[in-house]
Amino acid sequence: MAKQRKFRIPIMVKTAILIVTFAFIIVFVSMGYFATSITANNRRNYETLASSLATTTAEVIDPVKFKNVRDQICLIIDNSEDKPAGDDEEAIAKWNEDLSRFQPVLDSQDYKDLLEVLQNITTANEEKIDCAYLSFKGGTDQDPYFVYAADGASEDACQPGCLDVLYDINRGILTDPSRGFPPYSTDTPEYGWLLTAGTAVYNGERTNENVVGYAMIDISMNTVRASQVSQIMTLFAWLMGSVVLISVLGVVIISFILVKPIMKLKAAANNYNTIHTNGEHNYFSNLKVRTYDEITDLAESMQQMERDINEHISELTEMNRALEVSHKETEEMSELAKRDGLTGVHNKISYDADIEELNAEIKAKKSPLFGIAMIDLNYLKTINDTNGHKVGDDSLKKLVKAICSTFHRYRVYRVGGDEFVVIIRNIKEDKVKVLIKQFYEKIDELNQKEFLSSQEISAAIGYAQFDEKHDQNVDDVYKRADRTMYYNKFEMKKHDKKQD
Repeated sequence: MAKQRKFRIPIMVKTAILIVTFAFIIVFVSMGYFATSITANNRRNYETLASSLATTTAEVIDPVKFKNVRDQICLIIDNSEDKPAGDDEEAIAKWNEDLSRFQPVLDSQDYKDLLEVLQNITTANEEKIDCAYLSFKGGTDQDPYFVYAADGASEDACQPGCLDVLYDINRGILTDPSRGFPPYSTDTPEYGWLLTAGTAVYNGERTNENVVGYAMIDISMNTVRASQVSQIMTLFAWLMGSVVLISVLGVVIISFILVKPIMKLKAAANNYNTIHTNGEHNYFSNLKVRTYDEITDLAESMQQMERDINEHISELTEMNRALEVSHKETEEMSELAKRDGLTGVHNKISYDADIEELNAEIKAKKSPLFGIAMIDLNYLKTINDTNGHKVGDDSLKKLVKAICSTFHRYRVYRVGGDEFVVIIRNIKEDKVKVLIKQFYEKIDELNQKEFLSSQEISAAIGYAQFDEKHDQNVDDVYKRADRTMYYNKFEMKKHDKKQD
């Protein structure tokens, strides 16, 4: 007897693993190369964009107005006794806390005109840049700092006179102001991670002596990174699509050449667990395998087995059908056992089962919001004695019609001859009072509508709301509702005697 293998890997799985592994190696190698290339190209593109927009801004800015604003800011700084040194970051930060001395600059028309141009540029390019602004070098060549003249940012714009450190990478402007600010990155708590570029603004000929200041462009590196991620994810999607396509083609080819006959048998066997499990099967009988080898022999054996199984399924189906009919009849009988034969509402058995659940909620400290309405038909004995039990039964049905139409959202129980209970859940007592009023109105309406064809009825109702401070169980609520009902019944009968 041949030894059975405890572990096996199907040919299809082996083939798929090899194809997918090879495809993923290509994907990861390609992703590494292209991601690096995309990152570098994207950085260069945004640097070019920042430089281009800075140059455009420098061309549209009025240099005379820029010079006027710059000179006004410099005059205020020069006349200030507390102006900081360029390399003292703490002093610069303290200076920037109070820029009220530059209010005259804010009020000047030249500043307003410059700000409008910068804001228009920022708004027109808001999806690409953070802001466009004007700056110039302040201080001395030995102790320089960076001074903001106007900032077109829509939020947290720097005020005129705001100072910043002149980074070492930009100190080339000390000897060659015309060079401007080639694209560079900074990451500060105040401004975040930025890519910045600046172009000189000239008042006259393009010489170092005529440089008024610089038109600057800030681009958030988060924007740059988001663009990189978007491009990389697009590339990844394309590569993954290629992996899927290569894998599918490889699997289809191998499946068609090698394992298609075996997969037919496997699919037929799997159908027994997933499709029409309560009926006969002809998956193997309808299967056509023409390999003329052991696979054909296996297919014929499975077809014989299927015929035998179908015979047993037919027998089991008949037995199951009989059991279903019996189960349905049992459920119907169980439901009938919980209904009152005369009125069709729930009976005392159903009531006892439901209050058992309510008592369990109370015992579990869930504090259910519920109340009990006790309803009793008045003068039932008199009606029976005077007009007969059929009229009494009709009166009970008439009362049930009023109860059910009023309390249609809740269960109604007949717990005695002429006593009915409604368990009202999840509404407060003031709303229950409205329902009780509607109940009496419904009785009057039915009496008027059926005046000539049936006995006029009246009923007393009492209601009690569960109070977790005083009630231990449902029976406590029931007793209070019962007392209220009998009190109302007494008052109604007393009123009827006065009328007599």
